[in-house]
Amino acid sequence: MNVKQSDIAAKLGISRVTVTKALQDSPDISEEMKQKVKKIAEEMDYIPNLTARHLTAKKTRIIGVVLPDITNLYFSAIVRGMMEAAEKESYHIILTASREDSKIESENIFNLLSLNVDGLLVCQSLDTVDVEIFEKVKKRNKPIVFFGRPVGFTGFDSIGFDDYLAAKKLTEYLIKKGKTKIAHISGDIKSDGGFRLNGFLDTMNEHKLLVKKEWIINGEYFPEYGYNGFNQIYEAGDLPEIIFCGNGMIARGVYEAIREKGLEIPNDIGVVAVDHKSYAEMLYPKLTYIDYPTDRLGRESMNLLISKIEKKNKKNIVESIVLDSVLVEKDSVAI
Repeated sequence: MNVKQSDIAAKLGISRVTVTKALQDSPDISEEMKQKVKKIAEEMDYIPNLTARHLTAKKTRIIGVVLPDITNLYFSAIVRGMMEAAEKESYHIILTASREDSKIESENIFNLLSLNVDGLLVCQSLDTVDVEIFEKVKKRNKPIVFFGRPVGFTGFDSIGFDDYLAAKKLTEYLIKKGKTKIAHISGDIKSDGGFRLNGFLDTMNEHKLLVKKEWIINGEYFPEYGYNGFNQIYEAGDLPEIIFCGNGMIARGVYEAIREKGLEIPNDIGVVAVDHKSYAEMLYPKLTYIDYPTDRLGRESMNLLISKIEKKNKKNIVESIVLDSVLVEKDSVAI
């Protein structure tokens, strides 16, 4: 049996309107009455009809989130931050994943719009080039905020990290440590991997340091690209002092390949990466890395979207927010 608010009202001998207001913590209702209503509602196993409430309010308090990959710890850490921020503001999340496929991404967004979400948080897939679906979101007056990856188109709110500057910061650190022979295994160069690679190359060039072409490996953000990339560098003959990895997953593959060759980190070769602590703290010896505070990115992207939904910024200015990253010095670079 589905318990209704009218059943709770009958049990307490009060009006259904009083029950509704009590369950919604209305200031019109005394704390004593709220507690009575909530206690009876719990005893009767009452489950609120959110759909009916949202139709009345013309707002769902639901936010759609589109990720490229739910298995990547980077994105799951961001979602944790989003959930914290959403819960504080009494919003709910519907989570979808594109699996790095722009067609699936568009389908996810279309489905979220059909569910009448109040807004969208999107980290676009690596093959996204067509902005038509995002323009459709705009035309329906649904706020949309891009997060976590560089956005290659204008007119949309975004929040993330500066991959180019992060790579420069990490490369400068290595050079100050006296490291001059540095190889680079990148992530996808069509996206943030390209910015990290360019930051590395530009810094090396500014210091007039040679980077052999055999030491530049373009890959993707998976351990096998780190593993195969290191083997390519090793087989080329001249071993660098450091492997600069595009992210922690690449570093994980590099660690494995180094050990298979009978080499030690950091005595024989060092490893660094741009990433966040979830992967860095799994590796031994501990990885030196540029930390992207993903929980903060999740919270701030959610807060930015909610501010757009609730029109807290009356000027409706398009915002592009860049968060700071931090160098974390651990044990993977010899002093």
